[in-house]
Amino acid sequence: MPRAQAPSLRHELIVAIAPVFLGGFLFTALIETYKDDMTSRKDLVLDFYRPMRDQQAECRATEQQLASAYQTEAGTYRLMLNELDHMVAADPATRARGYEVLPQSLLESNSKVLAQIGELAPKLTLCTQVLYRKYEEVALATATYDEFTKIGEQRDAAVQPLYGQRATLLNQLSNQFTSESLMNTLRDSFLMNDDTADGRNAIKAKVHAIGDPAIGFYTQLARNEADILKVEQEVDKKLITLYAKKVNRRYERGVFSALWPW
Repeated sequence: MPRAQAPSLRHELIVAIAPVFLGGFLFTALIETYKDDMTSRKDLVLDFYRPMRDQQAECRATEQQLASAYQTEAGTYRLMLNELDHMVAADPATRARGYEVLPQSLLESNSKVLAQIGELAPKLTLCTQVLYRKYEEVALATATYDEFTKIGEQRDAAVQPLYGQRATLLNQLSNQFTSESLMNTLRDSFLMNDDTADGRNAIKAKVHAIGDPAIGFYTQLARNEADILKVEQEVDKKLITLYAKKVNRRYERGVFSALWPW
């Protein structure tokens, strides 16, 4: 019976080194894949998720400021009408010197609030457009576009009636008067010729005819903006929950799931 041939030194070396070589190659590939996966997750947060949250915070702060400005405007008109009523009821001869400082101060405050509203309204519109583009980008990056579309449709169904309500209020206001005409009327009233009670009462009636509706208008606008904000905050909550779960799930994955995600 022939003796078995002893394995060559070369064969033994190959048998000994191959597992080490293959294991090292597999480990290196595993680490590199894991590093690439971690980089992609970091990019998702830095390039998509964080800018979305920053834009979201800016929009909601602007919306709160706008609702507050509408309410402040209503309050300022009420103060001016109350001051006018006081001037009409009092005898002009009994007014202290420099009495006109207060009504002039109210007029200046009102002008500043109107200017603030004029800046905030278009700023909010643009901010909202940018925010929803970022929402869409994160949805694409996290493979949640279908869920995003569904939430967006629910948001549109809730917010469109509120936008319609706002448009109706604006049309009603523009058909009655403009902010400039109202301010001019109020300004003239504080400089009125109030020698007679009848003259003062006539000016009071004229100012209240436009001032009272303006107060109601801005009060309703403030309420309308607050209702819209409530809808948007609910959408924010849903989308943050959706996106955060997806991003967090990627960070929970270990080394082996980086290679075999299934």
